[in-house]
Amino acid sequence: MTYDIALLDEDGNHLCTVEAFEVALHGESSLQEPTSRFDVGYEYISLDLSSCLRPILKESSTPNQARDVSPGDTYAGTLLPPHTVIEYKHGKEMALHAQLLALDATASCIVYFTALAGSDGDSAVGFVRSLRREYLSWTTYLVVFDRAWTDDNIGLAVEMISKMPQVELELMVNASGLVYVPRIVSCDAPKNVVSPFNPREPWQLKGSSVIHCSPPIPDCHSAIVQVQSVNRSDDQLWSFIGRLGSTHKSIMGITACPVGNLIVSPLDSMVDVPATLGTDASTGPPAVALAIAVLAIGPTYFSNPARFRGEILVTHADTQTSIRIVQLYLMRGFRVTTLRQHVTETDISRLPHGRFRVIVSEYSDPATLNLLSRLLTANGTTFPWKHPGKGLQSLLACDPWLIGNAIGLGLDVAGNELDIPMPNISELITTKAGDPVHVKSHLFSPEKAYLLVGGVGSLGVQISQWMYRVGMILRTELVRSC
Repeated sequence: MTYDIALLDEDGNHLCTVEAFEVALHGESSLQEPTSRFDVGYEYISLDLSSCLRPILKESSTPNQARDVSPGDTYAGTLLPPHTVIEYKHGKEMALHAQLLALDATASCIVYFTALAGSDGDSAVGFVRSLRREYLSWTTYLVVFDRAWTDDNIGLAVEMISKMPQVELELMVNASGLVYVPRIVSCDAPKNVVSPFNPREPWQLKGSSVIHCSPPIPDCHSAIVQVQSVNRSDDQLWSFIGRLGSTHKSIMGITACPVGNLIVSPLDSMVDVPATLGTDASTGPPAVALAIAVLAIGPTYFSNPARFRGEILVTHADTQTSIRIVQLYLMRGFRVTTLRQHVTETDISRLPHGRFRVIVSEYSDPATLNLLSRLLTANGTTFPWKHPGKGLQSLLACDPWLIGNAIGLGLDVAGNELDIPMPNISELITTKAGDPVHVKSHLFSPEKAYLLVGGVGSLGVQISQWMYRVGMILRTELVRSC
């Protein structure tokens, strides 16, 4: 299948276009792990230029004699027009500008670039590939020679290549004159790094396996939490009790981070652990349920239930989180109707339309949410707390203070009456100290500076922002012409 692809940012702004992008699906699902990996390598072809390595006698100059060339010069006499031969040297690209301008960009001409292996050859590959996209009428070749080749021998080799039919656009010539071309070749998968498990080092749960990871990187609005106890009653969010950084201050909160012994959490989203909760307690407040219950109806109504007019509908009322939500509402004196998690659309449609002031639901699909909206009063609202854009995860990312404030208000009411199991985080894993585990490190080190060349366009800005988000602290951007 072939696609034309337009890349957009989150706001729909156009970044770039990829034309004729070919896609092949291997297996039944694109989510499967790849069974084969490929990379660009160079393979030998049956083309031998060793005859061009013979010594060349230095006679008096003739029109057809090859001569030494300087960067940006041509090998005079080796080819007939419209062929042009240009030697490429790294750092001398601007010297080629005038010579390229002298050529007709719309004419069907043939240009041969030559370079010596090393930094010149590596740079020439990118330069010539970019040039092909800009000068579509030209046929642009690149021949990279081993550094043992002299200018005269290179001139003879290019002359021989120009007379051959159907020569590939990119050639690599070794010291013996054997020719190689780029090919997509099979390669080995990256080796997994394994180390003995140390529970004191940063680790995460990936599925049911433990992996060592780099220390999390907080920003000015967040902090590292040493997690002690957790509750994973929900598959998206989990509540934790831990210590703030290297201090002895006990805090609690909720997060959508991967489960691990060290996490980064927004400072505003966390609250102090109640003084009545012991350090070795195996239970703790239901932080997720407290946040949902308060945010669904609003802090004002939660603090002043007598001002609330109407009834609340809570779906999935047989799950641990929703059970605690219902209990908290009943403690505050709200009128609550519940639905089990496996009800059908028929069961929902039987409820009277326009009855509920607030609906608190785990549903996130548009069809079910639209069905539930019919049950709302004229000014009623639905809080789909698992919805990626309207639920707790979105608030945690955009306005974490609302989360922390809601947990605090809920704690003031619930005390320890609604506590849920909060086992020590070490009880979640079966891996023992010293067992081999995989290591997953950050792609970027916060202790290094990275140079991003050509990163001032729309796509480059997106790349630099992504690099910052995944751990790069300092970045420098350069335009191609600098």
